[in-house]
Amino acid sequence: AWVGDDHPTQLPLNLPDVGLVLQEGRGHFDLWDDDEWGSLFPSDGFARVGPHNRTFVVSLYHQFHCLDVIRVGFLVNRTHSAQHIQHCLRYLRQILMCHADTTLEPDIPQMAPDGSWHHTANGVGAVHRCKDWTKLTDFMLENPSLPIDE
Repeated sequence: AWVGDDHPTQLPLNLPDVGLVLQEGRGHFDLWDDDEWGSLFPSDGFARVGPHNRTFVVSLYHQFHCLDVIRVGFLVNRTHSAQHIQHCLRYLRQILMCHADTTLEPDIPQMAPDGSWHHTANGVGAVHRCKDWTKLTDFMLENPSLPIDE
């Protein structure tokens, strides 16, 4: 019925699985590149869904928002955003646990300053099983949120 809590919990899109090879990424999504971080949002992250054009945030864009909040908080060291950053860290931790990515990433042994060796990994070259987010981007562009009537 799309009234109150009576609505689907997932966007009605079939996103096929795709492979993603993680790359170093240097030169992309640097801390200071506001425009590139902004490009993650094809709209404001909210979409119109259902017969009554109800507005919902799509979790992927909430996750991107949280990464950006942490990025900006780190850059400007804004203490007044600590509560928002705390929310985002908790939210992202739970989302990561929810998706429980089981991709195996090779060990890169690294010597610490004290001469001991530690396991490290950077994820570069690992192939992850992902959803084709380009279809979600298309949906978001076609179904932007409507202004809020005051």
